[in-house]
Amino acid sequence: MGRVNHDLIGEQLGADPERVEQVKRNLEHHYVEMKAGDILYFHCNLLHTSDQNSSDFRRWVLIVAFNKKSNDPYLEHHHPKYTPMTM
Repeated sequence: MGRVNHDLIGEQLGADPERVEQVKRNLEHHYVEMKAGDILYFHCNLLHTSDQNSSDFRRWVLIVAFNKKSNDPYLEHHHPKYTPMTM
């Protein structure tokens, strides 16, 4: 499928809608219903979405990304460069 670029769609980054439509024609959909307090982990390259939060409660999201120190950005970028941690 190759790299799927992301651009601003409204106020959020989203996958290229034209590519997503093509993917939806060719790949299987899996729906995951969750209860309050459930956690879902998935690979960062998985195309995913969630429906609008229609409850009276906030939806909390924690995004964690790991990167090898050898994969430092070569251009100035909004992602930080590798910084060693000292104990």
